[in-house]
Amino acid sequence: MSTTSHRNYYNQCYPIQCTYSYIGKNDFKTVITTVIGLIGGLSTILKFVIPQIIKIYLKFRKNRVESHLHTNLNE
Repeated sequence: MSTTSHRNYYNQCYPIQCTYSYIGKNDFKTVITTVIGLIGGLSTILKFVIPQIIKIYLKFRKNRVESHLHTNLNE
């Protein structure tokens, strides 16, 4: 059985910088959980953003119609 001691490596080599990285695969459960979380976050954001967009659109439309009516009345 082989064991690795990071402390011994560090003490022997005395590197300027010591980093650790882990490369692994995402299992099915992690992928599903991440996708559900993204969908939940997106739906929450859209619940706040969409009503604001509709209000802006309706205000723009109302101003445009009033401007058009005002223009026609003055002719």
